[in-house]
Amino acid sequence: PVDGCTLVNGPKVFAELGGTVLIWPDKVWYRPDMGTFGSAEPSWSGTVALQRSDDSSGARADSVAASGIDTPFRVGDAVTFSGFSTPEDNGTYIIRAIAGAVLVFDPDTFSAVGAVEHITVTRRMPLALHACTYANRIWACAQDTVWCTKLGDPLSWYWYEADDNGTIATAAWSVDVGTPGNFSGCAATGSGVVFLKPDGLWRLYGTKPDN
Repeated sequence: PVDGCTLVNGPKVFAELGGTVLIWPDKVWYRPDMGTFGSAEPSWSGTVALQRSDDSSGARADSVAASGIDTPFRVGDAVTFSGFSTPEDNGTYIIRAIAGAVLVFDPDTFSAVGAVEHITVTRRMPLALHACTYANRIWACAQDTVWCTKLGDPLSWYWYEADDNGTIATAAWSVDVGTPGNFSGCAATGSGVVFLKPDGLWRLYGTKPDN
């Protein structure tokens, strides 16, 4: 047992990458070498002010400021906003910088400077029923969906970064297979990951979004 870490009773799914173990359905991460743990799906709720990270006089905002909002997250995390009264502001964005209690995103991400809203910010994690590790990513599945993490980062499941050439090679990835039945398992093999359904086996080739 780990002091302070309480898990719900019932079956567990485990996967490990880089010394970090993920535990479902609790959505907890654990580092056996350090004896540390935490939420793999951290969330923060409260009132934020939208602002610009520079001194320019634009109408749109790129930052959210609130006491404590920086604590659960890391630079580079893809976090999902919900609760904005302007629907276009709700969505998943990548944190480009953290300046004290301010999260900074891409320019003009949000609709209005000065707006004060009560919102929720979450670094989401899928509720996987099966998981394995392959090619420096954790792969998981549930129902009809397959996910994989960002390359080398077991905590980044919705990091869909792209550049002018499209999705970058290290990005996370997901797909709805669109075939009957729910996934019943997955396993890493020498040539890729296989996903099982009651009536068949699906083999995933490639190790990055574009292949």
